[in-house]
Amino acid sequence: MNKINTILLAIILLIFSCSEESADDNVDDLVYDPENCVIGNNIDYDCDGVANAEDYRPKDPSQSEDVWGKIVETKPEVFFASDISQKIKDGFMSDLNLITSELGNYGPLEWWNLGRDIDAANELAKIYCQRRVDRWQQTFSPDFYYESCLVNMMYPNHSVGDEHVPPWFKEDPNRVGDFENYRAIVPPSGNAGLNGMREWGIHLLTSSLPYSYDDNEFGFTKENYSTTLFHEYIHVVQSANLYSTETFVDEVNNTRRVGWGPTSMAEGAASYVNEFLLFTFIKDGKYIKSPTFDRKLRDVMRWKMERVQGMLQNCPNFKLQDLNYGNICSPYDFGAWGVAYLLNKIDNQYAMQEVFWSSINELGYYQAFEKTFGLTFDEFNSEYHEFLKLPIEDQLLIIPDL
Repeated sequence: MNKINTILLAIILLIFSCSEESADDNVDDLVYDPENCVIGNNIDYDCDGVANAEDYRPKDPSQSEDVWGKIVETKPEVFFASDISQKIKDGFMSDLNLITSELGNYGPLEWWNLGRDIDAANELAKIYCQRRVDRWQQTFSPDFYYESCLVNMMYPNHSVGDEHVPPWFKEDPNRVGDFENYRAIVPPSGNAGLNGMREWGIHLLTSSLPYSYDDNEFGFTKENYSTTLFHEYIHVVQSANLYSTETFVDEVNNTRRVGWGPTSMAEGAASYVNEFLLFTFIKDGKYIKSPTFDRKLRDVMRWKMERVQGMLQNCPNFKLQDLNYGNICSPYDFGAWGVAYLLNKIDNQYAMQEVFWSSINELGYYQAFEKTFGLTFDEFNSEYHEFLKLPIEDQLLIIPDL
């Protein structure tokens, strides 16, 4: 046998040997080799100790199984820009721990908080972008993943050269980076948002400076931001209970997952339940209110109803499912009172999180709605219109006395 034939035979025997071992061995019994990112004869692309075939996200070392919709032990990951004070951090974390203990700790969750300083925001963007690159969650320029991410987060105040700026950024005079959009907000205004990302297997949130937790010259108490934080986490719970990855684009160009339901009901639920929970926490001694905070739940709902009545003349024939962002009639206020009406109707203030959202995935939005509240959405619209004709003192009777 010549040298070439000897080599060929050796290769054939090696292939046969590997095939037999791969077929017979269980992945859990194989030895993990972090140096080569293999487990026995199986490839482990992200070097997390789980072979690709068994890995929920083979390119993401932080996730090896799909825990979407599950209560997890892993704590939320919260990131603060370096210019945010310790007092703000402590207040934020206290409220986040409170709401997750009440509604369940859904994960994985990342919450990124921007301050006002540009350099601090750019440093936070570097942490964010390195994480996206490391976890193969990058969706920007394939030539410069990290740099293009930094541009996307902080444009036009990005920390890398303009050669990394896509031409369509420069062509859009209104283009603002995802982090820069929050950093640029000047107190006493603020903003926070759930930004996805089901496709990454995580709940991703971003906030502008949570200034209300610190002593400030604007006269706001910490409750001003507590309800914002609760509001956004309620969206996390809504999202976590919807397993679907199928999406559609609505009439105002927002990408939604199938089953999310009308904007007025999603925002309305968060807008009412966040207030209800705050006052319930205060009553139960779980939340120590500020000395100057003297509102009641009915005070808050009175103000919302006054705004609804002021807007109603511009949309007398509204349908709740048509109220979206930017509508002349706010989906937040109309939706909040709509949800309050429904919860009172079935005498269960916890029905959204305990009954309704958890049934949408199986039944679909409108079928779950009818099963939970005992009427169709069209019937609800009709009843709600009649309810809005009542005197405000009668309307307020459906709001718990908290």
